[in-house]
Amino acid sequence: MTGTISTRYGPITLAPPPGAYYYRSHPARPLGFGSELHYREFTDAAYHSLKMAGHSDARLVMFGSSVTGFSYRSGTSFDTGGKSDYDLAIVSPKLFAAALKAGAQRRAGDRTEPIEPGSDVADSLKLKEILKTQKTSADARSPS
Repeated sequence: MTGTISTRYGPITLAPPPGAYYYRSHPARPLGFGSELHYREFTDAAYHSLKMAGHSDARLVMFGSSVTGFSYRSGTSFDTGGKSDYDLAIVSPKLFAAALKAGAQRRAGDRTEPIEPGSDVADSLKLKEILKTQKTSADARSPS
């Protein structure tokens, strides 16, 4: 699935699968990644993990202050005081339906509440290790 989706943060372009032309909305990579290579390593590892868990149709969307450069709530710049994080959504109609069936709570529109790595929902969707690994990888790359 590729294209653009509208969010409260503005339009977001969905990334193509690994190995395809890397097209993302401006900036070329979210703030906080040291290089395009680090960002590609992060997203390629996430796509590979999703594929191994049976979610090959899933696409990743980065949003929040790492993309816009500021917090929509407070207006502070990304990484003010070393407290910024990465907001990452996994977009998949199949995974969305499975998440609801597994007990994920629905938010407004077609999305769920965040799924925590240690939750039964993450375990049921085979995302437990992926979420834990990606959280650790993002934390390791997060500016201090």
